[in-house]
Amino acid sequence: MSERRAAVTEKRAVPHVRAAVIGAGLTGVSAGVALKSQGIDEFVILEPARDLGSAYPIAAENGLNDRLRVGQELRGATWDEAHQRWSVSTTELTLTADILIDAAGPLTESQLPPFPGFAGFPGLIFHAGRWDYDHALDGERVAVIGTDVSAVQRVPEIQPRVGRLIVVQRTPGFEVACKRAPIADDWYRALARPNVDVVAGGVRSTRGRTLIAQDGSKHDVDTIILGTGFAVLPPPLSGRIRGRGDRVLADVWHDTRQHYRAVEIAGFPNYFRLSRFMIGPQTAYLRDVLRAMDQLGLASVEVSERAQDDYMASECRETARTAGALDGWYRRLMRRFAPSDHRLVAARVHA
Repeated sequence: MSERRAAVTEKRAVPHVRAAVIGAGLTGVSAGVALKSQGIDEFVILEPARDLGSAYPIAAENGLNDRLRVGQELRGATWDEAHQRWSVSTTELTLTADILIDAAGPLTESQLPPFPGFAGFPGLIFHAGRWDYDHALDGERVAVIGTDVSAVQRVPEIQPRVGRLIVVQRTPGFEVACKRAPIADDWYRALARPNVDVVAGGVRSTRGRTLIAQDGSKHDVDTIILGTGFAVLPPPLSGRIRGRGDRVLADVWHDTRQHYRAVEIAGFPNYFRLSRFMIGPQTAYLRDVLRAMDQLGLASVEVSERAQDDYMASECRETARTAGALDGWYRRLMRRFAPSDHRLVAARVHA
């Protein structure tokens, strides 16, 4: 067990907390910092991985180690209207939380293409986002399918170690700049090495250890690495979140992703979604919500359908006009929490 893992796995029992945070990446840890800044100490950060990555030093510096629960994948979270709180279950824990903060991020569920023959491939197949560190690639014949960001990061690293490297790349079906272009000064140099072949046109199937490309070329390989991106729609975990009236987030977002300021969703009280790309403004907004809840003595807040519809209509009108603006939209639309836009439920006073 690593030192950092040992530091965050000592405590388990958490029957009820003020807040449960899903995900211990930079976003989840930032949410923990925001909670502490508001004087909220009773919270946990639930992380499915058994170890932490780059967020560990930040968690340690801010005294969050005892709030972390690693190896805890979310099984389900259901809003309890009668008690105004969330019922949460994970791999090993069952708890309740007044507030649910979804910081899982969009890049958590690997996108696995159903190529014919993959099930019968005798070698190893794994996604670049789920790297198999126990498998040695030295001297092997390796195929990397896809040239997404994870492939751009991995190919230059493994190229000197493998015997033969096949990089399979389709022709993009979108205009330049419609998707983020990876920037790496060693990517093209790696592709030009003598032990690397670039195959254009994608994969048709596999037969035994032979990978068959769309152009009909055949390549014998020992290991296949998928650089095929992540499944982001519907968002990860959305099928496990049930709000007021037992509505499932994945169903609510089946046709369109309606939301309020990219943080709240009508029908899901005390549920806040945070994104790594907007950590600063979103955690500031979260602090504002928590402050208002304490000052007004609220058990729950839920954005109204009207406010959400108005926000989405405004976003659609402004998108084209603000696409090239220097002043980001989030600076205008995430400044303050507006109680008038929400369904507010007062906290019960117990004698």
